Amino acid sequence: MKLDELKQELEDRLVIHYDELELCLRENSLYHGKFINILADHRVESKVLDIRLSKLKRIKWFYYSGRSDEAYEYVLDKSDIKLVMDTDEDILRVRSQMEINDIKIKMLEDACKAFVGRGFNLKSAVEMRKIELGLI
Repeated sequence: MKLDELKQELEDRLVIHYDELELCLRENSLYHGKFINILADHRVESKVLDIRLSKLKRIKWFYYSGRSDEAYEYVLDKSDIKLVMDTDEDILRVRSQMEINDIKIKMLEDACKAFVGRGFNLKSAVEMRKIELGLI
């Protein structure tokens, strides 16, 4: 799920419709569970990206150190290899994917906390409505 899609989904699901409190209260746990599942998926993706980065670093290190079948055209010492690897496009691409995924994970963790708070708010609103109607 893309970051913008995730933001829109959260925005849509966290809205409280005061004319349909009971429905919102019932749906709250479903949405909370849905976002917990999405969070778990992104945590798995984070591990996959971490492994991909480690493998890519090893491949690039062999390439830049001249130890692979396809060697880099220049001879580099250790400090130069580190500098070149830090600016390698493939490594930067995976790192940016990792950073975006970390942002999604943080957003999903906050969303799960928001759904817990939303549940308490909905329950309080239902209780207030009962008081207003004289049912309590």
